[in-house]
Amino acid sequence: MHLEFGVLGPLRVRAGGDLVVAGERQRVVLALLLVRADQVVTFAEFAEAIWDDDPPETARRQVQNAVSQLRAMLKQHGVSAMLSAVPGGYRLCPGSDRLDLMRFESLVSAAQERMAAHRPDEAAALLRDALSLWRGPALTGLDSALLHRHAVRLEEMRLAAVEDCVEQELAAGQQVGLLRQLPLLVAQHPFRERLAGVLMLALCRDGRRADALELYRQVAARLSDELGIGPGPALRRVLTQVLRADPVLDAVAPPDPPPARPVPPTRAAAALGMLAPPLRRRREWVGAAIVRAQVVALVLLLGGDLGAPAYEPMTGLFNIVVAPIAVDAPSAAVALTGRRLDAALRQYLRGLADSGPTVRVRTVPGTRAVVDRPTSHSVAVARRYAADVVISGSVQVDGDVAAVRLHVYVSDRTLAETPELVGLHTTRTVEPVEAVTGNWQLNEDLVAAHVHRLTGLVALSRGLGAYSLEDFPAAEAQLRTAEEAFIAADRATGTRTAGREALYLMLGNVVGRADRTRLATAEEYFRRALAERPDYARGRLGLAEAIRAGVPCRPGGDGQERLSEAARAYEAALDADGGSDGEALTRMKLHLGLGLAHQCASIVGGTPQWASAHEEFARAIRLLPVVRGSPAGMRHALRLAAEAWAGQALIALQTADQPGHTGFGGYPAAATGYREAIALLDRMHVDRPSVLERKRIFLCNLRDAYARLGDVAGRDTVDGHLTAMSCGAPAVATTPSCCGSTR
Repeated sequence: MHLEFGVLGPLRVRAGGDLVVAGERQRVVLALLLVRADQVVTFAEFAEAIWDDDPPETARRQVQNAVSQLRAMLKQHGVSAMLSAVPGGYRLCPGSDRLDLMRFESLVSAAQERMAAHRPDEAAALLRDALSLWRGPALTGLDSALLHRHAVRLEEMRLAAVEDCVEQELAAGQQVGLLRQLPLLVAQHPFRERLAGVLMLALCRDGRRADALELYRQVAARLSDELGIGPGPALRRVLTQVLRADPVLDAVAPPDPPPARPVPPTRAAAALGMLAPPLRRRREWVGAAIVRAQVVALVLLLGGDLGAPAYEPMTGLFNIVVAPIAVDAPSAAVALTGRRLDAALRQYLRGLADSGPTVRVRTVPGTRAVVDRPTSHSVAVARRYAADVVISGSVQVDGDVAAVRLHVYVSDRTLAETPELVGLHTTRTVEPVEAVTGNWQLNEDLVAAHVHRLTGLVALSRGLGAYSLEDFPAAEAQLRTAEEAFIAADRATGTRTAGREALYLMLGNVVGRADRTRLATAEEYFRRALAERPDYARGRLGLAEAIRAGVPCRPGGDGQERLSEAARAYEAALDADGGSDGEALTRMKLHLGLGLAHQCASIVGGTPQWASAHEEFARAIRLLPVVRGSPAGMRHALRLAAEAWAGQALIALQTADQPGHTGFGGYPAAATGYREAIALLDRMHVDRPSVLERKRIFLCNLRDAYARLGDVAGRDTVDGHLTAMSCGAPAVATTPSCCGSTR
């Protein structure tokens, strides 16, 4: 019978009738494979889903056993091929005809196409079909923090589809039906302003203008009382239309383009949807404005803990510490403003903490140091609590002017790939004291600048997270969002956001690694980074890497000129770097890249540069003990050293039978080099597909070296490792690329 899966409600497996998936562990594994359908789920993700942050030593074996049981169930129904083992984990490809989530996404996508074509009747019908697939809250009954986060994401998708649906029905003139269902939806989701806006428009079209105005008053009061903010610009535009009896109210057309959707759909996260730049000045108290900016910095959160002991180190996946707003002013009214800011921020944090335990959040006592020495204070707090981000602020009065400052300190773990952005980021709003204490209108441009800069910082952090997981499309999307946010902030203030060179550097890295056909685009990003900062060693490194990677390393090629250009860029970056121990990781990259350029030039043809390549690889290896920094940085250094050992090993393989090149050690040196490279990769303790693929290639080339040496025992040992990695030992290994690559 046709096997079907469901996650839009309790986990369900059907084949004529419901099937029972025995065992909580098997249910969690299946649910994770389904919500990540068509994607690789790593062993680390399975372990987190089943055991949170405390997996047993036998975690991998237990996951494999659970998958084997699932595969047996699939085999009974003739579909075992949909579950496959891949490097680092497993992948389930059920198809949209078998999984309700994929069917839901397909219908929503089709509806969005109809929306873009201004065909609201068809769009609404498709969205109703999509919403009919839901049987209740997603993934109910499964005790897993990771799956809870996926359930939150799915619920946000459902609510977004609901909002799209009612807007399209309104656009199609179906306000009579909406007036029966929308009041209940608004009551169930009181902070979804899009729903309130559609109900206001439907009421107006039904001749109930007074009821629409009363609804706006109720929504505004609820937002102010419970979140400390006012309605966002989209809902305010609806209010203006109602007050002016705008003719658009009678038109059969969407009232507004859908705004950016908040994730996750908690009360505080829903408020984030109101953070779009204001279109006009409005009357709000300063606490609401600045807290909106602070909450953008917290959008990375998926949960929190506000009640941890005072000095216990934090151990979350992402740790944030918030210090109360410090007040340096004789005025009691200004002091009250500081307390209101602090109270509003705590309320936001509680709302964000409701959605899950993946991130630890803590508030700590505020001190005078927040005002006088924000950097040293933030560093001390970060070290004391093992925090990744420290958020603090201050209100200071100087004569008739009050300055409200927001400090966001970012530790090296959060932005390890962009050390240029590690440190304190400060933005401020300066207003007359009367504006701060009397709730006068605020300077919207500066408030918008706060929001944009923090949005950019958050998007950059998310982009780096996606980059570290090698999800390059997601990383590029987030980094482009960061670029747009920084540009918007610059326009609002007339100043240049610091660290722009690091943003362009990462865009170049992401584009270059994601798609080798876009190396020219990556090269352009690196040149933009150098335009921002001509002495930028990492920018020169990126440019050199993009140039070198664009040259095919095969005999008889014509890339010598480009390789020489890359070598000059590496050398210029080494000269600019200065050689400090703090930049050891960058220098490792530079020496490794220069070695690869010389090596490639030797393979392409012309004057052999084997000796220069060998020496650059040796310099990279010697820098490994010098590298200091975060665990992520150390893992990166281990991988660079592994590549350098592999570079020396490949030179030994390539020159083993060439007269006059005995100085590189031949096949024994090749075997040693690949063994060292493999050992360094093992020290990384990372199961990421790219790392496993490099290890597979090194094993293949090590096998070839053993075969050339006649070392049968060594070759058989490697064959065992290759078989375990699902590579399989080749029948005949006559080249250094038995599994498909010479590097």
